[in-house]
Amino acid sequence: MDLRSQLLAWQVVLIAEAPDWTAIQQQGQAITQTLAQTEGDRYLTYRLEIEKHLRLLQLDLSFWQRSRASQSQHVRVAALQQRQQTLIRYCEAVLTAIAQA
Repeated sequence: MDLRSQLLAWQVVLIAEAPDWTAIQQQGQAITQTLAQTEGDRYLTYRLEIEKHLRLLQLDLSFWQRSRASQSQHVRVAALQQRQQTLIRYCEAVLTAIAQA
């Protein structure tokens, strides 16, 4: 599967009403591997940022799963949603960069 197809498939998972966090992480990792294999440093910044936000997503998920208080859970869900929006923006940015190439 080429990078553009991977990104489009990931975008579908990212914008889902009930996000599948595991699928988001797995597809994101596959995309970062594909970005790492591209020629030159063209997508280096995107790859590094996506990797960073995937790691932060993992932390947010672990904090959310361990949260007990309702207020704490709401804060963690908000953090997950914010991370999801950030990843959506990176996905769109890479798709735009591919289109301009």
